[in-house]
Amino acid sequence: MPHWYADSPVPRHPVSPDARARPRAVTAEIRTSPLSIDECLAAARTRTVGGIALFVGLVRDDDQGRPVAELDYTAHPSAQSELARVADEIAAIDGVQTVAVLHRVGRL
Repeated sequence: MPHWYADSPVPRHPVSPDARARPRAVTAEIRTSPLSIDECLAAARTRTVGGIALFVGLVRDDDQGRPVAELDYTAHPSAQSELARVADEIAAIDGVQTVAVLHRVGRL
């Protein structure tokens, strides 16, 4: 298995020649409202999907012994378009059926 380091080029995944021609379901949103695991699952689930990988970020109440009461997330003005671009790139990978990425900003 190859190892990738910070100064290594980003590995590229195989994309079949007709991958971009096939319709893919892509959801990529940055929002201020609470996120729902059920909404992410529903966005990724289709008749042809046999597995879903899910990552859930949480606000910890401890940061190396220091209490955390809240976090305030902001996003770069280009974050929404960059998130959509990356989601589209992942959706083009051969075998990927859907991509759903939701990220929350604001006070958490």
